[in-house]
Amino acid sequence: MLQPRRFLLAALTALVFLAPTSSAVASVTINSWGLRTFAYRGTGSGLETLTTTVSLPFTQTDTRTDGASSSSTTYNFTLSGDEGAFEFSFSHARAAASFASAESTGEIQFTTTSTLQYSLSGQYAMLGNEWLEVEVEIFDVTANSVLFSNRQFSDATANESLTLGQLGGDDTNTLAGSLTGTLPAGHQIRLRYEFLLFRFFSAGATATATGSMSFVIGADCNGNGVPDQLDLISNFSDDCNTNDVPDECEPDADGDAVPDACDVCPGHDDHEDANTNGLPDGCDNQAPTANAGADQSIHAGDVVFLDGSGSFDDNTDSQNLIYAWTLAQKPPGSNAVLFDADTATPSFVADLPGTYIASLVVTDEGNLTSAAATVTISSQNLAATADAGADASAVVGDLVVLDGSGSSDPEFDALSYSWSITAAPAGSQATLNDANTAFPSFVPDLPGSYTVQLVVNDGFVDSAADEVVISVISAQDYAEFATMEALNTVSALPATAVTTKGNQNALGNFLTQAISAIQSGETQVAIHKLNQAIMRTDGCALRGAPDGNGPSRDWITDCTDQAVVYQYLQDALNALTP
Repeated sequence: MLQPRRFLLAALTALVFLAPTSSAVASVTINSWGLRTFAYRGTGSGLETLTTTVSLPFTQTDTRTDGASSSSTTYNFTLSGDEGAFEFSFSHARAAASFASAESTGEIQFTTTSTLQYSLSGQYAMLGNEWLEVEVEIFDVTANSVLFSNRQFSDATANESLTLGQLGGDDTNTLAGSLTGTLPAGHQIRLRYEFLLFRFFSAGATATATGSMSFVIGADCNGNGVPDQLDLISNFSDDCNTNDVPDECEPDADGDAVPDACDVCPGHDDHEDANTNGLPDGCDNQAPTANAGADQSIHAGDVVFLDGSGSFDDNTDSQNLIYAWTLAQKPPGSNAVLFDADTATPSFVADLPGTYIASLVVTDEGNLTSAAATVTISSQNLAATADAGADASAVVGDLVVLDGSGSSDPEFDALSYSWSITAAPAGSQATLNDANTAFPSFVPDLPGSYTVQLVVNDGFVDSAADEVVISVISAQDYAEFATMEALNTVSALPATAVTTKGNQNALGNFLTQAISAIQSGETQVAIHKLNQAIMRTDGCALRGAPDGNGPSRDWITDCTDQAVVYQYLQDALNALTP
């Protein structure tokens, strides 16, 4: 762990607290940061100056001089997309006076909103014979655990060089954790560092030290434990289209390890070139592929429209292919003929019941001809498909409207509907209304699961049955659920969204008391507590803005947050109110 003597001072004087602003990115929110560049010559002449408040990201150089001791630090903060980099470079000098030092220290705290990888590196090298100290720590505040900690101290060893992640130096050194690792989503992370050039004695002696540190965080799309941007910087991964995303993380529809955006021959392996002409085999001219469309079910007398627009070729656009359709099979006695047989979309009249087979051959601009593709058109009736809609939940006593409008017939025949309740809680007397329509309804009278079945008929045959399950809870259970959601939302509100922390706690107490009353069956007490809470959250909904000072002042001051809580409270109240 870092020694507290310097960072306590930094915490008291150096931290600049930033609320999340547009400078924060989707995966990182900066909570606080403080940086100090320090040059010290002797008792009473120390110079400590903090960086000024600036918007992140930024690049800034801070230089401090006290007598012959000097320190210069360049800070480079970058935040972009899911990536962040905190980089520092130092130049320290100590000369002339005894008991002098030059130092760069800092602390950054941030919160992750998605799982990220981190990578830390750094070094500190001295020219001369002084004391050299490096202390760096990455601490997971949320988990109360050290991810990385390294202290290295060189006691007057000439021309010493210290590298993060090692046990250099010649004094008490410590090393724990890893230079790379995972930052869990939603965790607050603290990075602290101290680089110090220091000496009590040797007045007039001169020593300089330079160093740098890089802390990179980002997504790890290829799962190799290294942030994506370091993959690219270190040439672990290629980036063929220079969009800062490793190639192996890009869409690759044809699986040839070449991203779609860089494919020379989409749909084929770019690496296969049997004739070594520089063109992947898949993009050498190949015969086209005919597609005669999906099989159809029709009634005698219908006009049948065929569709060959799905035909394709490697070099010729589909609209430039030559189409040749024929009727390869017709019912005995049929006089059906194709119209526009040389287009992608011909038609014919199915003059007799039975089966028709149409054949399509296409030719590309290189005069290569496809194999024939066929489509079958039959007047045999196909059954309709019932669709009872998606499973849903409801409250006892509420009207439940079912939806069978997703049912369909492949010949587009008109449908009739037949609904029935096939399972219900024991003792339920619920019945369906309008059971022969697409939108029947019923009122569940007991909590539990209701299974409703739908069968449709196209005028010829019944469809297979489809079922929908409605899960029903009591009004009290729903009120408890909605109140609990309101409590969770209130508890998570930031300080900027409420009047005071005390008011936030008081609002939470109203909701806790309402939940307790619901659970114990004291409905009127629960209604009273919910109304007390609503009175503190209804300004935006009823008057367009939070209520100001007064006995009914709103305790949630942000209309967006207030709308969420207010809706939960109204839902809970409505469930308890007859």
